[in-house]
Amino acid sequence: MGCDARMSKSSPVYSENPAAESQVHTAYAWVKDAAGNVSAAKEASVAISLSDKAAPLITSFDMPGDSTSLTVPVSAFVANDNVAVTGYLITESSTIPSVDAAGWSATVPNSYTFENDGSRTAYAWVKDAAGNVSNYKAVNVTIR
Repeated sequence: MGCDARMSKSSPVYSENPAAESQVHTAYAWVKDAAGNVSAAKEASVAISLSDKAAPLITSFDMPGDSTSLTVPVSAFVANDNVAVTGYLITESSTIPSVDAAGWSATVPNSYTFENDGSRTAYAWVKDAAGNVSNYKAVNVTIR
């Protein structure tokens, strides 16, 4: 954050950190007359909250390709977000889940239990506190 409020006829220059979610800023104003007299500064504070519109991103998701059990371990599940990832979910559907769907976990799951054996696909999802849900990452698993 920076503010250049030197006395001039032009507007002050102000820059903001766009990654910041919420910040309180204080602005200072004063006037100068033709004789060079400068008024006392007046200040005002304002809270600026930027809504998080960026969905989280899954950078890695993996499970073994073959299993003899319906419960298959998760070998990798890594995601990031511009603020924070707040939920993890694995499903057998490529339909985007709602943010309040059953099964969201605050921690990375260490396994997933499939409904049936055979050739299956697991879809990994993540969400953030603003309600943004990622695109999925999918892996195929054959359960014998």
